[in-house]
Amino acid sequence: MNLCEVFSARSRNPGSRSVNRAGDRAGDYLRAPFTADIFDLIVIENLFCQPVIVLGMHRSGTSMLAGLLHSSGMFMGNDWGRNQESVFFQALNIGLLRQNGFNWASPGVPANCGRIRIGGYGLIRRFVKAHRHPFQFAKLLGGNPWGWKDPRNTFTLGCWLNNFPRAKVIHIYRNGLDVALSLHQRNRKLGPENKCYEKTLESKTAGLDLWEKYVAQAFSYESLLADRMLTLQFEKIISCDKEEIEKLETFTGLSVRSKLVSTADQSRTARYKEGEHEDLIRYAAQNHWMKKLGYC
Repeated sequence: MNLCEVFSARSRNPGSRSVNRAGDRAGDYLRAPFTADIFDLIVIENLFCQPVIVLGMHRSGTSMLAGLLHSSGMFMGNDWGRNQESVFFQALNIGLLRQNGFNWASPGVPANCGRIRIGGYGLIRRFVKAHRHPFQFAKLLGGNPWGWKDPRNTFTLGCWLNNFPRAKVIHIYRNGLDVALSLHQRNRKLGPENKCYEKTLESKTAGLDLWEKYVAQAFSYESLLADRMLTLQFEKIISCDKEEIEKLETFTGLSVRSKLVSTADQSRTARYKEGEHEDLIRYAAQNHWMKKLGYC
């Protein structure tokens, strides 16, 4: 099965019908290796040469960060679906994972990332929607910063670095306990009858294990990318930590402080109370990344 066939298949991952429609048109999005024409080279190497790719574990603030960047002037796509994610890039990520037997809840690094080349036409028509948003396209021509967010980028980043070798990356992480509880509560609310329900996440500890996979993979890129990667802590961002905000503003060249102050919600930390979830807390106390990041 080739990649375009995979994208045409219906996804099990959480998302809207628009993701599946996007998958049906995946042939417009990609170019097979060695067949990229001059148009693609001009578009990718000039207009779209340096995106900002946002990644990190689900329920860890990637949507908040994408919204913040968008409201501060970074173009994050005209094809947003649920959770501030570009349908264009989400469909490609789902397909890349799926072809290799993975999904968001059982992830891994695709083996064929180096063989995938994205098409300039797909970017302009599906992501920018230049035919509907000509002024936005003109701003991009003028150098307006752009990027996209999808937690799956954590595992498909190799593909995007192959296509955009000058890309910058922002990783945001959050307390694994809060993430595990959020995943567990969301899954219970969906119920087994819902197609987005994940049987693998029926236990709270499974959510923490999944968090560890994403965090470990994201941090593995730091030595490769050096100053082209920024790592942020969710708790510091939503508490408007001065140093963390300055790091983000310096990295992106945007002024985000005023937008963040109006949207920060510190109630999203410490979802558990003393005496609750003791089994999960004991389990987390043995987790390498929980210790390394100072959460235990």
